[in-house]
Amino acid sequence: DADDTVWGGNGNDIIDVGAVAGSDVLYLNAGVGKTKVTGFLIATDILHLNMDKTTATTATAGQAVVGNMTAATPADDAAYDFSAGIDTAAVDIVEVDIADGANTANADLFDDYTNGDAVELFKMLAAVGANNNIGSITVDNAGDQFYIVAYDDDTQGMHLYHANSAAVLSDTSVTINEMDYIAFFVAAADEVLAATGATVLTFDFTTINAAY
Repeated sequence: DADDTVWGGNGNDIIDVGAVAGSDVLYLNAGVGKTKVTGFLIATDILHLNMDKTTATTATAGQAVVGNMTAATPADDAAYDFSAGIDTAAVDIVEVDIADGANTANADLFDDYTNGDAVELFKMLAAVGANNNIGSITVDNAGDQFYIVAYDDDTQGMHLYHANSAAVLSDTSVTINEMDYIAFFVAAADEVLAATGATVLTFDFTTINAAY
């Protein structure tokens, strides 16, 4: 239905906000579990993300800062330098454009939703090659954390991840085990987030539950 407000839990959720015109509001925490979202329009509906899961200082209810790194083609097992072109400490979301993933043809991001990981994202970001994947993501500072969105035409949609360079070891690299899969937005159009960033906001989830 139109104008619904939905809170995603820390488990696995399937959310359908409906195709009726209006502004639906969705709250997603980068917690445990994954979410499949149907009927959500990035340009119209409003997405709230946990402000405590990014290094940026965006205030609660503030417009999320969206950045895009400089496109690269890292060799198999090499690092993709996200610090080239953006300050990873100052963005809430890094948007991976189609051109940023040279190996898209050999990756299927829907598998990441199925498996709850970022294996296919790391494949997509590598240089072209059936068995290629990046080894890590380079950030500006040890401890930087942010969300990542990427798009895939195999099963059309937008995929939301969380990267935390201090999840295992606090350094300037995000490895595969420092990535969390958050949500799949079914049928979302490619590369719409930066252009419509006003509909993605940050939120202090601890005001609702101190456990967040």
